[in-house]
Amino acid sequence: MGERTTLDLKRQIKQFWDDTPCGVKTTGVEPGSRAFFEQVEAFRYREEFHIPEVVDFASAAGKRVLEIGGGVGTDGRQFARHGAHYVDADLSTGSLALAKRGFELFGLRGSFLNADAENLPFRDAAFDIVYSHGVLHHTPDTARTIVEAYRVLKPGGRAIVMLYARESAAFRIGVPLIGRLRLHRERRRMGQVPFNRMVGLPESHRGWIPRDVVVNNSTDGVGNPHSKFLSAAEIRQMFSRFRSVTLHKRYFHRNKLPLIGPYVPRFLLSFLGRTVGGYWYVKADK
Repeated sequence: MGERTTLDLKRQIKQFWDDTPCGVKTTGVEPGSRAFFEQVEAFRYREEFHIPEVVDFASAAGKRVLEIGGGVGTDGRQFARHGAHYVDADLSTGSLALAKRGFELFGLRGSFLNADAENLPFRDAAFDIVYSHGVLHHTPDTARTIVEAYRVLKPGGRAIVMLYARESAAFRIGVPLIGRLRLHRERRRMGQVPFNRMVGLPESHRGWIPRDVVVNNSTDGVGNPHSKFLSAAEIRQMFSRFRSVTLHKRYFHRNKLPLIGPYVPRFLLSFLGRTVGGYWYVKADK
């Protein structure tokens, strides 16, 4: 991908997340209000109940934590509440503004910088923990972001990163079947030209929707300009600089189970998450 094309894509990515910050669609209240942050937090840890266990926010007490792509600051507030020295670096200025507002409302301290994950504005060995949840698969050069995470970590520091899993029901079934059907339905609803503009296709495109377009628009909403699913082998290669790397599978989206999804017990969701779940959690020590 050329420099000009990469910069254009990053501008599209920034615009998408400025327009639709993570979690905004899960509430019915004004973004930036106290109720907004409370509802986003409640929804996140109800549906992704594994996060506090996997991340262990309390273990960050007294440590310098960098979150790459903190969204509206939901996980960041957990780090700060447990005594971490928290820094949020995000490409989306809209998300940063909301995250900073949430910290202010709850009396928490943190730093917020507009930054590109592929070129972090921090010195070498600056952080004890680098954390990123569901972000680095949205940047054009994910491998470069892992190089940057390694660089800014102190020796002995840890990276905790969630990436979409290729070895998952979401990738094998959800995207090619449910995602594709949803996009074809959306094209009929919107009309060819507006739909093509939204998903990044030529206005004249008809017929079969390319697989990469289906992947992009089946993860975080129609109009998402860039997403990727990564295999365990690809992830291990990206993290090969680290002295130890472990991968754990988590999260099965209950809404992928028609009709019965809301009634599936947590223990079954946990089992499905560990076996065919959509998230790879990487813990890598420098």
